[in-house]
Amino acid sequence: MFYKFKGNKNYILFFACVATALVTVDLACISVALPKMLGYFSASKIEIAWVITVYSISTAICIPLLGYLSEKIGRKKIYLIGIFGFSFFSALSGLSQNLDQLLIFRTLQGAFSAPLVASSQSIIIDAFPEKERGKALSWWTLGLLIGPLIGPTLGGYFTEYYNWRWVFLINVPIGIIAFIGSYFCLNNNEINKDIKFAFLSFIFLALGASCLQIVLDRGQILDWFASNLITNLTIASILFIFMFLLQYFIKSKTLFPKELFKDSNYIGGLIFIFLFGLLLVPPFILMPDFLSNLGGYPIDKIGIILTTSGIGGMTGTLIASRILSFGYFKTIMIVGLFIYMIGQFYMTAWNTEVTMQMMMVNGIIRGIGIGLFYPALATITYVTLPPQFRDHGASLYQFIRNAGSAVAIAIIVILMDRFNKINMSELSYRVIDTYNKNEGLLNSYNIYPLTSNDTNLYLNLITEESHLISFINIMVLLTYLPLLFFPFFLLFKNK
Repeated sequence: MFYKFKGNKNYILFFACVATALVTVDLACISVALPKMLGYFSASKIEIAWVITVYSISTAICIPLLGYLSEKIGRKKIYLIGIFGFSFFSALSGLSQNLDQLLIFRTLQGAFSAPLVASSQSIIIDAFPEKERGKALSWWTLGLLIGPLIGPTLGGYFTEYYNWRWVFLINVPIGIIAFIGSYFCLNNNEINKDIKFAFLSFIFLALGASCLQIVLDRGQILDWFASNLITNLTIASILFIFMFLLQYFIKSKTLFPKELFKDSNYIGGLIFIFLFGLLLVPPFILMPDFLSNLGGYPIDKIGIILTTSGIGGMTGTLIASRILSFGYFKTIMIVGLFIYMIGQFYMTAWNTEVTMQMMMVNGIIRGIGIGLFYPALATITYVTLPPQFRDHGASLYQFIRNAGSAVAIAIIVILMDRFNKINMSELSYRVIDTYNKNEGLLNSYNIYPLTSNDTNLYLNLITEESHLISFINIMVLLTYLPLLFFPFFLLFKNK
């Protein structure tokens, strides 16, 4: 029966979506389960945060290797190894007895996750003819969005009613399905055993990316440049990345083919996928904090609210799948960004009285915007890129997307901390100033001094209000951020 699978583009699309969903669901589930892991391992917040950090570092190191390995060994082999390794080390992560074991297995899980998204994209691009490619990439985007759709709810359910280990163990049956399906339906691509590896370029990029990832993940915890570690790693990352870039001017053989950077559509794609990374992550960081601390929502309702953006994303990708075959990629991207900006602008008017229904509608609006934007971007990026460079292009494309997400997380943490301090200071000053100006009232009316309980009440109100203002300030920035990227639409050309 399996011979019917071989080369079938629809089966290829389905199993590529399953493999992609493995990664996105895993990340969303683990984010929800971290507090439970913290208690189980008796770890500090700084220690448990390494569960995310080591995964991000190993993924960042391995993604740039995919183009070379796909050409040297074969994309199908690398893809299957990735699925197997990701599932295997997911199981070991779920069986970990201490934090050290978990960090080792998470590092290896992150390394094997590299092909699951980047290679999936190039596999789909090669499997479908140009007229059907936009529709196929729209459906594949559902695999990316399935994490935000079910991940928070699934992770919350497992940790609440079963055990945090299940957020890892659930990957095993899904991985088996993806492995078997991909093994039977994927064709082998042409390989080039004589290809040479730009070892020095890879070392510089790997070291630079690793240092930068640690700086972005740990900077806020270690008080940024007040820490010698963060300062030294920042200098090292700048130096290594500079040496990596220098290789393109002094070496004929580089990690990524120089031809990639001669394609204006591809360059535009890299710029906008960085924007996509910046836009996609912040709501999933800020919303749980807003809902829990300001709204008092339980974890199951938080999961439901976050799920609505995934539903909107599915709706947007389904719409995109219908119209991308007609072209108009830039138009669809622009419409998607404007819809997203409308959703973000709507959030700037929120307060503690915002209803659950209003937040769910907003999630759907923002999701539709992302769902329209991403498939059009993924399609136009590769319109003029020669087939022999697609594996290399897809690896760099996903590397830049991950970089955008890492930068977004760091910026959000910095801004929330800074805005909170500024707002706390300003609100406290206003309260004290108002009290001093009306001190004479105490002499005219029988007003009793504030008790300790009253003082704590006012302190809580000031803290809550400063947190809300900080949230709104970031929403304002996210609303207008896409406008900075609009001039880069000029890079996109018709085939």
